[in-house]
Amino acid sequence: MSVLSMTAYKNNQTHEKSYFGNMVINLPVAPVEVSRTKFASSGQVRSNCMLPHESLAWVAEQADSFEGKGFIISIAGPGDPLATPKETLETIGIIRQKYPEARFALRTLGMGGETYAQTLAEAGVEYVELVMDAVTVDTLEKIYMWIRPARKTLPMAKAAPIVFEEQRRAAAAFKQHNMTVCGSITLYPECNLDQVIPVCEVLKELGADAVAVHSAKEESDDAGVVSSIGDETIASLVLHAAELLPVINSLLVYQPEDGVGNGLPSYGNDYPSATKERPNVAVASSNGMDVDLHLGHATRILIYGPRGTDALPCLLETREAPEPGGGKGRWQSLSNVLGDCFVLLAASAGESPRKILGENGLRVMMVEDAIEGCVDVLYGGGKKGKCKK
Repeated sequence: MSVLSMTAYKNNQTHEKSYFGNMVINLPVAPVEVSRTKFASSGQVRSNCMLPHESLAWVAEQADSFEGKGFIISIAGPGDPLATPKETLETIGIIRQKYPEARFALRTLGMGGETYAQTLAEAGVEYVELVMDAVTVDTLEKIYMWIRPARKTLPMAKAAPIVFEEQRRAAAAFKQHNMTVCGSITLYPECNLDQVIPVCEVLKELGADAVAVHSAKEESDDAGVVSSIGDETIASLVLHAAELLPVINSLLVYQPEDGVGNGLPSYGNDYPSATKERPNVAVASSNGMDVDLHLGHATRILIYGPRGTDALPCLLETREAPEPGGGKGRWQSLSNVLGDCFVLLAASAGESPRKILGENGLRVMMVEDAIEGCVDVLYGGGKKGKCKK
């Protein structure tokens, strides 16, 4: 049998309940991790996470480019959406009010799935990607640094059986509430290549509709991040998985490394963009060179925007920020001061200002980097820096 590349194979597979013909909008509104693999970059997940109210503006920006085509709202990171169901459900509710036609999907390790399956289904979740990288304790120990059932870190020997049982219960509950369930296997070199068939057997037993098989990205070369697992090996594993379940492309894999190195946290592959009404960028800075101020400490805001002569982005002016200590009223006033800005860059910001400013159409992005590089990226340039994690 000739070796078939994984991509080519997947492109020739059709799953009758696949959502992959739709555009996907990723909303990283899950701030809490329930697990971490030994291959993952460390970092503060919350700093790269949207607040639920910010999601509506993000969806509006992306939906405008779809020209009436259907789209899927993906809640797939940076943590697990079932670890913070309140934020997940709040996000879905906010978006459904404006986009009742939107379809929702989420990616989860499955802990808590049985508890929240009915609520999620009633909220509008149609598709769940269930992360299942192994079915043995020994293999999970090779892959995971830690797993926290019920927010409590346990030795893997105790955590793994809980995870396995939670996943079984979750899959059954999701199917009971008419959701499409797709298993998701990430291949890790020298860890779980022998687990693909056992995982697929379990998924089939649980009534899963399909499986996605993809490789962990963990090495860098001049062309970018690549996998050390050979294409022939991946293709062979995909072909064997397909004997048990339809193999489809992962809809929801969250890649927090997207955008690393350009000075800005990533919400997928895109950034907020200028509009006719809001052409400018606001920056909290103490020295005029770096984004280095907590928003609460900023008494002046730098305004960057297209220069009149040639439309190149540059410093236009400095504006006084409302005095500290005004509570919520301060942020309402600041939203008026920055009414022509589409984004505000700050080293840090509290939830209250992010919420109030976001409700007034101004995205707050937390960055620690050179202003010039960040502004260039927001206006379509590519000057590189370091992303705050």
